[in-house]
Amino acid sequence: MEKSGIFEVQEFHRGEWQPIKVKGENTNKTVSTTFDRVERMNRDQGATKLRYVEVKKGKPSKETETEDAELEAVRAKYMEVVGKKAHHMKSIESLNEEIEAKEKAE
Repeated sequence: MEKSGIFEVQEFHRGEWQPIKVKGENTNKTVSTTFDRVERMNRDQGATKLRYVEVKKGKPSKETETEDAELEAVRAKYMEVVGKKAHHMKSIESLNEEIEAKEKAE
């Protein structure tokens, strides 16, 4: 039986490797497959602009959990004030700036 693992899917976009996001969620796309298959697919990454990176197992740090919770809270406030869903790549700072601008305009 071949050894398998969980791999994050990344795409080469604007000169750097970026994780592919799952639509409608705040998570990166992952796949479960064998190491041999990943090795074959990564050989063609120049043509496909995709690569597969093994996900390290372990618990997320407390800092990451706190940051995620804060981001979710700011996104909820953005939805209330602006009336639309926040872009998934926006930072906490830029969302807060847009919220403040919208509140001043009202």
